[in-house]
Amino acid sequence: MSMRHIAVEGIDGAGKDFQADRLVRRLVGLGERVVRHREPDEANPIGRLIRSLLAEGEFPKAHMPLFLADRLASRPRVQEFLASGGWVVQSRCWLSTLVYQADLWPDDLLWALHDECDLMTGRIFLLDVPVDVALARMGDRKRECFETGGHLQNCRYRYLARVGWPGLDI
Repeated sequence: MSMRHIAVEGIDGAGKDFQADRLVRRLVGLGERVVRHREPDEANPIGRLIRSLLAEGEFPKAHMPLFLADRLASRPRVQEFLASGGWVVQSRCWLSTLVYQADLWPDDLLWALHDECDLMTGRIFLLDVPVDVALARMGDRKRECFETGGHLQNCRYRYLARVGWPGLDI
């Protein structure tokens, strides 16, 4: 795990992409080499499939294994860049799966799978915003299946409950 691998987390509408992009600009301005990564990774077919399933709300129990496969597919590229001394800044990471899939899969299984696959991130910045603010930020865009007020509220509580977990540096 590299401290040059940073993830920005939070519920949908929290501003993850906005803040990750700002961090990238800051690091580049300091002369650092930076790769901006997003999950799901739409540069590979697995990520594109996930995005489609999220948009249609189909097969929710299949999302976790697909996100795991998406992370494993991206892992060599991320690790190679980190090994070369670069920074990786991403929106979303394994923690999203623990939070968003908690109704469908046991925590211990989700944690063990990501730990076993060495998919942990060096630093995670959690953006905490009230659900009504997050929904307002989304505006009128088409919502994905997890972007409902009740589900986002549950996810917000789950993120906050995980702050301070051993081995989780938020």
